[in-house]
Amino acid sequence: VRLLAIRQVCELAHNATNDAISDTAATTPSTTTSNTTTPPSRTHTPDISVISAELLLAVANRVSSKNKTERRDAITGLAQIFHKHYIRKILRHVQDGGDDCDIEVILRVLHEHCSEEQIKKYKFVVEAEEKFGWIPQKVFECVYFSDATDPELRNRIYQIVDDVLLDGGLTATSRAVGLAIILHGLKKKGKENAFKWMCALFSQRSQLQRALGLYLDARVKAKGCEAGSAEAFTADAEAMEKLEVVASLSSPLVGISSSNSDSTADMSSVLKRFHTAKDKHIFRILSTIASPTH
Repeated sequence: VRLLAIRQVCELAHNATNDAISDTAATTPSTTTSNTTTPPSRTHTPDISVISAELLLAVANRVSSKNKTERRDAITGLAQIFHKHYIRKILRHVQDGGDDCDIEVILRVLHEHCSEEQIKKYKFVVEAEEKFGWIPQKVFECVYFSDATDPELRNRIYQIVDDVLLDGGLTATSRAVGLAIILHGLKKKGKENAFKWMCALFSQRSQLQRALGLYLDARVKAKGCEAGSAEAFTADAEAMEKLEVVASLSSPLVGISSSNSDSTADMSSVLKRFHTAKDKHIFRILSTIASPTH
């Protein structure tokens, strides 16, 4: 029942219309030839204002549930709501400016949403901040769940950070400005824990990216050696060592999460098969991921 309630609340909130857009429509009535005012047409889709902040907080409380599916669905739904009804609205002018958005527009958006004095000037900004602004904090607090505790949630957090919080067709400039706003929010008093976990997450990803790049370089070097030569065996062994480092920084494989000798042997076998794979497309994709600009 709780899982169904989480999904229904998140779906209702995500599909709700944007209150700012609704307000704009409501202030531009159409007139007929008989000088009567006709209200704008309404759909059956509810306005986001029908979803209270308390209801969203109730969903957030399920992130601490012992049920892993409840945890994943709750944090995913909240992140989708944050993107649609909060950060995308904030970034709309930056988004309209494209990748070469005027710096004045960017600075204005940052000032309006990172200056406490400026935020307090507008009631609707304060209300939006109170209703949705805390969601990134909850997302990054989920980094507390390790790969050993809940690897699926850990992977979901990666997906949320990459594809939900700041995606949905946003330009690179919009994503950068959005991340700056999120970072500013996480540095506020009382959110230090979330900021710490965010730094840990990005640090781990950075280490993994660098380790992957080193492995791919070592693999190319080994492939360039004469087959069967001592140099080739040495280079291949060095590449395998670097691949083991990549594996240690990655989520454990299902069924190979313990530290006993059988699991270690299984992991070595998996890494060896991967290292000798002949599908070049796999390594082209990994090369893209390892790029510092990815």
